Amino acid sequence: MTATALDRTETPVWLRVVEIVLAALVYFALARASLYFASLNASATPIWPPTGLAIALLLMRGNWLAPAVFVGAFAANYLVTPQIATAGIIAVGNTLEAVLATFLIRRWAKGEHVFQSPIGVGKFAVIVTAAAAPLSATIGVIALATTGHAAWVDFTQIWITWWLGNLAGAILATPALVLWARTLRGEEPAPLAANALISFAGAIFIATIAFSPISPVPAASRSALAFLVILPLLWSALRLGLRETATMALLISSFAVWGVIAGSSPFIQPTLNGSLLLLVTFIVSAILPSLALAAERRQSQTLLDQTRHELVQAQKLKLLAHSPAALPTISTISSRPLAAAFVCSNGRTRSACVRWRP
Repeated sequence: MTATALDRTETPVWLRVVEIVLAALVYFALARASLYFASLNASATPIWPPTGLAIALLLMRGNWLAPAVFVGAFAANYLVTPQIATAGIIAVGNTLEAVLATFLIRRWAKGEHVFQSPIGVGKFAVIVTAAAAPLSATIGVIALATTGHAAWVDFTQIWITWWLGNLAGAILATPALVLWARTLRGEEPAPLAANALISFAGAIFIATIAFSPISPVPAASRSALAFLVILPLLWSALRLGLRETATMALLISSFAVWGVIAGSSPFIQPTLNGSLLLLVTFIVSAILPSLALAAERRQSQTLLDQTRHELVQAQKLKLLAHSPAALPTISTISSRPLAAAFVCSNGRTRSACVRWRP
């Protein structure tokens, strides 16, 4: 039984209701904050972290939290387009997006372990880019156009904004939320090392100089500085770890969005929507390779640890083969990569051992 299924079985009904209510409130608050950046259409924003939150919730806790996504999305959209049908259809699209992404990740990309390998990171990107985000964008824009909240002539532009916003929200939020949730469950290294905190401070410093309105560098001269944020991401991927890389990406992105809103970003375009779309494209292009690199490093480290363990076991077996006095203390020895090993019952002599081959 999986951890998600076990949680669902053991969690009391009242506690599940509380989780649904809390998840809906968090989704609603995040959605309302995200809709602040909508300019092309009141319901279409180029930054939509609720997608990442919804996928992480369903992936870590189960599809029984899908009603929380629907309620949160419905409430947020109803305040923008006060029409039950429009808000309801958009909420259905947001919910189906999370359900579809979660289903495909579990079926095709090892579930919550999706970020443990570069192939998993790539599969996650494909699922969000080609399946989940397009589904939500299509349902949402059709709902707006058919109910008169958007013109059909603007369908493509609104759809691209919606799709890219959901895509960016998933890539920015889901990895960090999933990895920190696994940390709280004791499945990831809990403490943050001192060098990680120093790296976060360095990333914030670079992001402040490159994006923020308090930077001493004139906005017109910051175009080249924006690329410096890639350096802490690469450092984190190579030296810190996957969780730290995902967290650093969130920190840098927050400062980058702040810069666009304040008008001090090197990604400023004639419209707010255009500025955010350019920023989101840059962020996604920088974050995905960093996550894949961090996952590759983790995978290589895991294989290295396994090899070391196997070498230690092989050395023990070699010592046992030349030390009859040590054999009675061993109950069972087995190692798959070895050509042969001795399997002995506790208390027997070496002559009583049986030759064993995997």
